[in-house]
Amino acid sequence: MPLDAVEHAAPDGPLLLLEPATDRPVVARTGHRTVTRPAEVRALQQRYGTLRGQALSPADSLALLENLRTSSAERFHARAGRAAGGAHP
Repeated sequence: MPLDAVEHAAPDGPLLLLEPATDRPVVARTGHRTVTRPAEVRALQQRYGTLRGQALSPADSLALLENLRTSSAERFHARAGRAAGGAHP
């Protein structure tokens, strides 16, 4: 998900659709609930489609993760430098 996304289609946590190879999903799991009623499974299938539409592309996800890793490493090194500088005047 983009970091600026305020809301998305799966606020209850992970969404899992169990789909036989030759049919539509028959079971869905969202949050701590398992859903088997066809109407509810279809609604969750639609929510999954919406979530996929809101998500970053694989390339953008990779770029975001790389950016987070780089900025995290830079913050770590900056803190370590301040701590070492403060300990050794």
